Amino acid sequence: MREQGHEMKVLAIGACLFLLAGCEHYVDLDQDDFLRGNAPPQQFAHDNAACQDRAMIAQASAGGNGDPHGFYNREYRACMQRLGYHPASPVGFGGL
Repeated sequence: MREQGHEMKVLAIGACLFLLAGCEHYVDLDQDDFLRGNAPPQQFAHDNAACQDRAMIAQASAGGNGDPHGFYNREYRACMQRLGYHPASPVGFGGL
């Protein structure tokens, strides 16, 4: 009976690890996710910093409601695109 309890614990731990392995690692977008195009490096850096600031404000105003990374990424992406920058890889932008 004791061995069966041990097997159940091992199985439960394995199931938890399996589920955790499927969790998505979520990161905030940044300047590497956009093409600079013809913008001078200084302008791109300035625009990036301004959009990051806007995105952090949007994230903070969410107050922990919903998905904070989603708030950040949507605002950052919208800001960079308003300024004329294009995604470096549109593949990862699907649901943002």
